[in-house]
Amino acid sequence: MREASSFCVALRRSRDAPGCGADELDRKNVEPAGNAGVRLNDKIISIGQSIGQNLAERENVMKTKRLWWTICTLFARSGGKRADYARKKNIYAHVGKNVAIHPWVIPLYSELLYFHDNISVAKNVDFVTHDVIHRLLNRLPDDVREGTRFKEHIGCIEIMDNVAIGSNSVILYGTRIGPNVIVASGSVVSKDCEPNSVYAGVPARRIGSFDDYIRKRKLLQSTGDISTTTHNQGLTEEEVKEAWNLFRKDHDSRQPG
Repeated sequence: MREASSFCVALRRSRDAPGCGADELDRKNVEPAGNAGVRLNDKIISIGQSIGQNLAERENVMKTKRLWWTICTLFARSGGKRADYARKKNIYAHVGKNVAIHPWVIPLYSELLYFHDNISVAKNVDFVTHDVIHRLLNRLPDDVREGTRFKEHIGCIEIMDNVAIGSNSVILYGTRIGPNVIVASGSVVSKDCEPNSVYAGVPARRIGSFDDYIRKRKLLQSTGDISTTTHNQGLTEEEVKEAWNLFRKDHDSRQPG
């Protein structure tokens, strides 16, 4: 954490330099610096060089903005605050109401992600909006590629209403997670998730219905067979004691004999 803090200090100093601020990047488009090919005074404009420089400049700007967005989300206090920041900065294609995004790393091509309403995304969820296979293919011999220059594949991801995605899951591009869906931790979503479902596994498969999950959770809570809390980011001594009592009772009952 000390390294992250030092890095943030250095980044903040760099953004405070004239013309280098991330805030300035949010307020205006950065124009390419003048060079021998582009001189208004001499009325010499190299169109090809200007276009290339604009593309390079845009790429650098986006890298800087994405880095700064990531640092800002890292220090947001909650998943809801991170979603609010993303909505304010238009980081994603859309962020609806009652959305909590706990991962602090902003995915590449974040504008290809669309979040509807009432969504909870747990920590370390990875949204994959592209692949890198083209890099490998383009380094193959010409006779293998037959002169083809492979391009990077990209794709959109859409998360519909009332969805919870467990920690360490991977959501691949080209997928839509339907409304009323729970994705279990550690899942890899490679195809669309149908509505009113619970998904788990690698690749993720439907293991139950959303309505059944609600009924089971209500039953566990009413019988007291699961530890619960009404506090966020903190537990009372009674809640900790109850959790350990239930844990030991459950595991002791599994012992043979």
